[in-house]
Amino acid sequence: RDVILSEVSEGIGKGKGFGIHEVIDQLGAIGGPSILGFLLAYHQDELEIGFKTGFSILGIPAILSMIAISYAYVNYPNPRGVSLEKTSLTTKKLGRNYWVYLTGSTAAVTGLLYWGFISYYLQDLAKMNIIHPSEIAFLYLIAMASDAIIAFPIGLLYDKYGSFSLLFTPITALFIPLFLFIHIERASLYFASILWGLSMGGVETVMRASVADIVDYSLRPIAYGIFSTAIGSSILINGIVSSLLYQIAKTNWIILITLILEIQAIIIYGVLIKLENTRNRTRETSLTIG
Repeated sequence: RDVILSEVSEGIGKGKGFGIHEVIDQLGAIGGPSILGFLLAYHQDELEIGFKTGFSILGIPAILSMIAISYAYVNYPNPRGVSLEKTSLTTKKLGRNYWVYLTGSTAAVTGLLYWGFISYYLQDLAKMNIIHPSEIAFLYLIAMASDAIIAFPIGLLYDKYGSFSLLFTPITALFIPLFLFIHIERASLYFASILWGLSMGGVETVMRASVADIVDYSLRPIAYGIFSTAIGSSILINGIVSSLLYQIAKTNWIILITLILEIQAIIIYGVLIKLENTRNRTRETSLTIG
């Protein structure tokens, strides 16, 4: 998916392309649960009817999605990146900049608290009457809305400033545990939810768009594959570690680990920005001489 998206967005800018994709994706993330939640509330005395009606309605966009994929396959059957010789797909050619980028991104996402853990924590706060149980879903809705709102602007920022915009995610992510665990009150929880959505918006747009600019066309499939594996593993590790620390009441450790990882990500991204600037200047010099 990301390989194809990076190619079809060449004309408008990769940041803008991934940003538009994320906005549409989040509209679905918001719309689906909202529709189902409304129907379940409306049919609260007959939940079976609510579920049947809800899933029937959600089947419509699923069918439209399959039609769109089929249309894309017919009109764009051979993406440039995946139609090249398989012998070119080797990690040895990914280059130093890619591995620096991957290290920074892995640190940033490992430090970004997993929402599954946050929702579990919010349930405990609801039991303590700090928030109402219904607010847990609303906080998630706010996070998704924040993701959708920031996706396009941060994509434009990437198209203009390049790797510099990668700093957005670790900077916003490092404040999330501070608002969750220090001076706990309703307002701080809502602000943490907004920050989480902003951070995830950066992950889903800028981080994904960066891969296409760091590596060559022929290496995009394997580069995106490694990236997705690393990000998925980072989310898993964060969820496990945060949950274990929370069970033994070590929220201060969660804060410390997040700060260390996000500051590390900022430093590594700083190195990447310098490397990318040097590479761009070298290219410009070569073109001028040529």
